[in-house]
Parts: sequence; structure tokens; C-alpha cells
Amino acid sequence: MSSGAALPAEFVGGATSSGASMSAPGFAGFADLPLMGELAASLLLAVALAATIGFHPLRQVRARTLEDAEAPRVNVIYATVGAIIGTLVVHYGTLVGFVVFGIGGLMRFRTNTASAAITGRLLISTLIGLCCGLQLPHIAVVATLFSFALLALLERRPACRVVVKGLAAEDLAAAAAAWRRELEAAGCRIVSEEKNFFKLQVAFVFYSAGGEDPDAMAARIEVRIDAALRGATDWEVG
Repeated sequence: MSSGAALPAEFVGGATSSGASMSAPGFAGFADLPLMGELAASLLLAVALAATIGFHPLRQVRARTLEDAEAPRVNVIYATVGAIIGTLVVHYGTLVGFVVFGIGGLMRFRTNTASAAITGRLLISTLIGLCCGLQLPHIAVVATLFSFALLALLERRPACRVVVKGLAAEDLAAAAAAWRRELEAAGCRIVSEEKNFFKLQVAFVFYSAGGEDPDAMAARIEVRIDAALRGATDWEVG
């Protein structure tokens, strides 16, 4: 356990002989530079390893839905959560881990969130609040700064899906080519393309160009496509 960074004794599994609890580190924890460096290194390593798995080339090629495209980012967010929990457990006791997992389970099954990515952000926020409540502001600050930068990077190019419906059978291939061309011209990275000759529609999953509002991008792309190939569109943004 790092010097000057002990939680109350009854929290980590015991009390002092006098029954009084040990003092929490509070803002003095910022002076524990080895712990701060260890946490930063753990977060970076966890993200790098999770990204290696989540953004595996074969995994990306086989993505067919918006959830598939978002999954690698969810891996990275959950790896960040795991690294924070691991640091808390190693330095402040296993009971912290049980508390966090209990909170996470309650949120996952009792909180109605739109996606796993949103749940991951809620878990990070909960961990930050937990650290503040446990008088570990140094852990909370490092985790917040790292998570803020990580989310800005991951969400710079949001995952999107567009389904083009109501196409004529003879125009399906041409429509797919036209949409592919305009998406790539707009700076999007296409993850998958699926033509459905039974439903007479084509669907693209892609990462949008960074720095542009997805709604504005959608309107700009649709205007550039010939009316006969434009179809009726259904856009989803992760």
C-alpha cells in the first residue's frame, strides 16, 4: 500500500486496536507521485491492450451493425474502468472492488441506458464519485483527466449507419456505388456495406469524418446523390 494513502481501517478489513479508524489521505495523496505514475501507466496499458483486441482487423471487417462498430470503443472504456478498479483494489483493499462491482451490477441491470458505451461512461463517473467520497481526490482527478481525453479521442469520429430504402432493383448496385463514393468523398471510413435485393435496400456502417456534425454531414451527402439513387434514408449515429 502506498505511504500516506490508506483508507479507514474498517473499510479495508479491520480496525485499529483502539477502535478508531485510520485517517484517509485526502489531498495529500497528490504528493504520492509513484502511485500517480503507476495509475497513469496502468490506464495507458489497459487502453492499448483493449484497443489491440477491440480494433482487430478481422473484427472490423465483419462488423455489420452500429453495435458492432461501437463495440471496440466499449472494450476500451471498460478496460479503463477495470484499470481504475484494479488500482483501487491493490492500494486500498479488496472490499473496494466488491463495492464497485456491486454498483456496476446495479447500474447495468437496473438503469435503462441506450447503449453499453453509455453504461461504461456512467461506470467511470461512478468510480470518480466513489474516489471523491473515499477521500482519494488524486485518483479521481487522474481518472477524470484520462477519461476526458480518451472519450474525446474515441468519439471524434462517431460510428454511423445509413440504410437506403425504396430503391429499384435495377438501380441497387448503382445506388450502392453512388453512396459509397459520396461517403468516402466526405471523409468517412466505411466499415461494411450490405446490399439486400429482397428488401431493395443497401446499408452502410461507417465512421464519420471528424469535426463535423453527423446531421449536417447526412444532409450534405444526400443532396449530392442523384434523386433516382437517393432512396429513402434511415440514419443512426452511435
